[in-house]
Amino acid sequence: MKIRRDLEEIHFTRREQDVISCLLHGRGLKKTAQLLGISSSTVETHTRNIMVKLGCHTRERVIDILEQSGRGN
Repeated sequence: MKIRRDLEEIHFTRREQDVISCLLHGRGLKKTAQLLGISSSTVETHTRNIMVKLGCHTRERVIDILEQSGRGN
């Protein structure tokens, strides 16, 4: 899977943005679920969708890409 370079063109849903914020703050799956009032499996689904949109395979790579792009600020 090719990593998407132009993040300005990627649309994240509001909930995906919430999950991204938690990822960038170092929160784990259970804590993210608790903070957002959703199940852990729903957090996993949103995280998987984010990874597909970014073309990467790990949460760590998601964080790297977002921080490098400036979206993590």
